[in-house]
Amino acid sequence: MTPQSTQSIHYRPFLLTKAAEWRALQNLEAKTLEKITPVYVVAPLDWDYEKDCNKKTLDEHITKIVAEIAAIGTIRHAFIDVTEVESGGNLANGLSPMSRLINETAALGVTLNPMISTKSSPATVAAAKTVLSTSDRTVGINLIPNEWPSTAPAILTNLLASIGVGVDRVDLFLNAGDALGTFAAQAVVTELGRLHGLGTFHSTTFAGSAWPKTLPTGAGNYDIPRADYATFIDVIARCVSGGVPVPDYADWTITNPDTTLGVDPKILNIAAQFRYSAEDSWVLGKGALYKGNGGKSQGAAAVPPMLNKLATHAKYGSTITTKTETWINNARVSGPSGNPTTWRQWGVLRHLELTVHQLAKLP
Repeated sequence: MTPQSTQSIHYRPFLLTKAAEWRALQNLEAKTLEKITPVYVVAPLDWDYEKDCNKKTLDEHITKIVAEIAAIGTIRHAFIDVTEVESGGNLANGLSPMSRLINETAALGVTLNPMISTKSSPATVAAAKTVLSTSDRTVGINLIPNEWPSTAPAILTNLLASIGVGVDRVDLFLNAGDALGTFAAQAVVTELGRLHGLGTFHSTTFAGSAWPKTLPTGAGNYDIPRADYATFIDVIARCVSGGVPVPDYADWTITNPDTTLGVDPKILNIAAQFRYSAEDSWVLGKGALYKGNGGKSQGAAAVPPMLNKLATHAKYGSTITTKTETWINNARVSGPSGNPTTWRQWGVLRHLELTVHQLAKLP
């Protein structure tokens, strides 16, 4: 039986600042955009393996991201997480990446709320403190299980002291990562039940990331459980039965949070593939080599057969149909079949549209 929830559940997806994610956001339905607040995760700098240095400077990287955030004209509020670029230090003008992103996007009409964690650098924490002291913004605090207040109360206390705000200005993310399932659901609900002793948070969000780092090999369709969403449904049921407020929801869509490759992308073999979101799983469609070494790849010709196979899956087109199905149906017949960025774009869009639909249908 579906659990009964008495509140509207908001969706806060973690999205890398990459081309596929930007294109997905630009193509979302207006009604979907109203129901999400993205957490923009600043992508790491790309490495030039031949020159043994970053392809861009940190300043160039941040300049590009500012423009991309502003270009999503329908999203005027989001969180910003700079963890992946903090090791690069401050920018040429002395500002931290967090300060520059918040200041320059504000001038372009976008409000970014800082996201911090125990990994945040002193410069990032200082930037968050400054913006919180000069505005009415809230701050996202992202905690993994061994950092949750009931386990390690000093962590949240120290973070709050470092930014000078109370819990009423905190959007707390209880991030289970990939440690999902029944035990995780109970741990989340237990934590939620104890948070009231700390005061009333601006919001609380359950976050999970179930997309695997290592994918199946070989051509075919593979069902991968959406363990993050399944765990959230369990959390709702336990909250309702225990009289605990239901949290909001966050995931990493069709991406694993660990984006490191460790090798030059130029030497990787890439199969035609599509990450298709369904109610309780993802369907990973894989085909022949799209890009490979030694003349073995088929290029664009590898894509339509993979998409044709995907379209035969029982979950294809289930629950809702989106712009993703329109693209797939064209690409598998005669339309342009795109490239890995295109496939990810339409996969992310499908995931966002479907998840918003699922959350809205929860009674």
